[in-house]
Amino acid sequence: MQPTDREGKRRQFAEIVTEALSRYDREVSPEALEVWMRTLADYGNDRVQAALDEHAESAEDGKRAPRPVDIWRRLNSSGGKGRQCAASSGAGMCQYPGVFSDATDGSGQWWCPWHRLHRTGPEADRYIEASRSVPWEVASAKRIERMGHEARGNPHVTALRERIAARTGRTREDEPA
Repeated sequence: MQPTDREGKRRQFAEIVTEALSRYDREVSPEALEVWMRTLADYGNDRVQAALDEHAESAEDGKRAPRPVDIWRRLNSSGGKGRQCAASSGAGMCQYPGVFSDATDGSGQWWCPWHRLHRTGPEADRYIEASRSVPWEVASAKRIERMGHEARGNPHVTALRERIAARTGRTREDEPA
């Protein structure tokens, strides 16, 4: 790549970020622009522009000015917190979204709650099979319900519920049904 091409791309990138932040009445200092460039250097200007536009159009995110990490997450995960679950076997690929990453910065592989612990073997195959027939919302609701039942009788959970009840002024925090 010619030095003039690189400079042109940097200039175009600076214009994209400056224009996007001006929608929120924000100015970009040279130092802040450098952070933006280092964070998003691996992505093309067209992808960064599209991610900034998605951010602005989002009902929740569009209420505030984007940060470099917001756009990085959007570019890395197609707008969500994670990607597709990385589990696969002879039964195929897991159809659930990944919600846990191997790396703290989100750069590792993503796993659904079930494959976080069972990545290989018959359990993993069973969860892959279930991901094809049980919708994510139903599976998550069942998991949360099961976790509530498992917490019943746990002394740590009981102590936590008592502290919550004391802070909220209730006589006690009820156990899940």
